[in-house]
Amino acid sequence: MIGQVIAGRYEIVRQLGAGRMGAVYQARQISMDRMVALKLIHPHIASEELARRFVREMQATSKIEHPNTIRVFDFGADEGGQLFLAMELLEGRPLSKVLEEAGTLPLPRIVHIATQVVRALGAAHAEGIAHRDLEPDNVMLLDRYGDRDVVKVLDFGIARFVDGVVGTPAYLSPEQAMGQPVDHRADFYSLGVMLYQMALGRLPFNGPTLAALRVAHATEKPPAPSQVAPGVMSPAFEALVMMLLAKSPAERPGAAADVLRALEGLSEPTAPPAPQPGAMTAETPRPPPPARARRPLWPAVAVGLAIVVGAAVIGVRLVTRSKADAAARKNLDAIVSAEGDPPTPADCRTTDGALIDRLVRASRSLHDSAPGAPRPQDRDALALLATTHEAADSAEYWALLARARLVVEPTADGALAAAKRAVERCPTMAQAHNAVGGAELRAHDDAAATAAYEQAVKLAPDYLAPRFNLGLLALRRKDAAAAVAAFDAVLAKDPMHPRAHLARGQARVMAGDFVGALDDLEQATLRHPSDGDAWLLLGQARAASGAKKTAMEAFCKAKALGVTAAESLCPAG
Repeated sequence: MIGQVIAGRYEIVRQLGAGRMGAVYQARQISMDRMVALKLIHPHIASEELARRFVREMQATSKIEHPNTIRVFDFGADEGGQLFLAMELLEGRPLSKVLEEAGTLPLPRIVHIATQVVRALGAAHAEGIAHRDLEPDNVMLLDRYGDRDVVKVLDFGIARFVDGVVGTPAYLSPEQAMGQPVDHRADFYSLGVMLYQMALGRLPFNGPTLAALRVAHATEKPPAPSQVAPGVMSPAFEALVMMLLAKSPAERPGAAADVLRALEGLSEPTAPPAPQPGAMTAETPRPPPPARARRPLWPAVAVGLAIVVGAAVIGVRLVTRSKADAAARKNLDAIVSAEGDPPTPADCRTTDGALIDRLVRASRSLHDSAPGAPRPQDRDALALLATTHEAADSAEYWALLARARLVVEPTADGALAAAKRAVERCPTMAQAHNAVGGAELRAHDDAAATAAYEQAVKLAPDYLAPRFNLGLLALRRKDAAAAVAAFDAVLAKDPMHPRAHLARGQARVMAGDFVGALDDLEQATLRHPSDGDAWLLLGQARAASGAKKTAMEAFCKAKALGVTAAESLCPAG
């Protein structure tokens, strides 16, 4: 296959692996000159009906947008009927390889990996998609931002579109083994098998044949971990694993959120009870975010605010003596490294165990928060922090309080005051200066925001959030050259940054570099196909480059997504 071109778009470079469904290759996407992972479905399982079903499944799967799921760029069939799926190219190791080498993993690492897997499942379940083939080969571990275990879950939707393919036998749910209807709770069973394996170094069931293994999953009770390896699992961990391995879907947790709470509780000093089983037939989708004002041509500015705030999640690296405090610090370290925030300077870390616990709980509640769209858990976090009177000397506390206030409160006054107190207590804390920048930006003091972001970059040169926001400020003052330079710096350190391509595309459109903008905006629409503003900008770049037909397609896509500015650019009918 080396050198062959698939669908006129992907030139095969080398084979990466193969499995039951097909082979995976590294390929060059010719139009964009970038490397992708190209999965080719085995021809012997293809058919006309299969091709139609494949397209339906991939259309649904491509809607899943989550940091812990692999990005799907393209899919379809070439002229000869070869089904293909183009995805982001990952450099990492499958969990199966890690387990093969390590045998077992420590509890903090298990929780860190499993939490990300469950978040990916939750995003898919909210779209009505069950994985159906969750197993360690489909969990890739990447080394990013100092975290060796950034998770990407692969192959959502692949197992469903082929008749007779019902998952990997060792991780098969009882309902799959018996050929019964399957919903999202089958994924929780497979997760239970993985947790069992990660902790104990063995599977709950083995059999001399595939038929025997299916029978075991369908009828046999798994050996209790406390009997297999006494003392390895805490009672709370064992209770969660055994609930996930329940034979009846109704006896397993009903939603990913229930599993997440139980996993988070495993790192608490006193773990809460295991989740109650839920007899749901489909996971309740997440509530939609509150409506926001339409962003006419500068979507990245609003996005930047979210990153300003998100980057103010405080990296609580605390030096404590108790096991509970150490566990809390490890839990928060994982969040910090995954988000790319620098650690708090050693001389600014708090050692107050009670405060550590509150910071951990508040940071969890504020995860994925956005300014101007407070959720109940964001308000709870602010209330928790507001009652913490013993934290007057903690820079970490004041910086996290600034983030909570910026998310929940309608003005920037409280957030700015808290962020400045954080800087007073720890002038070398880059996150604190970044929090000041976010508050000043909300207060429309661009000069002060710029100075704060520049100080954050000076203290932590690899800190991407303030660099990105400096680019946004340059966009706002229409300094295209400075904006492009800022986003170049971000993408040089993180080529997969979720919004930098869109922002740089805007800057290039502003500078009149429409050819350069095309590459960025094509990537932006591939990664965020429901972002109407990205399609509008892509249409502008295509039109300016002379590609009128494809420009019209982009304008009409933007119009269909509700962008008012695109209405006059896409003819009715």
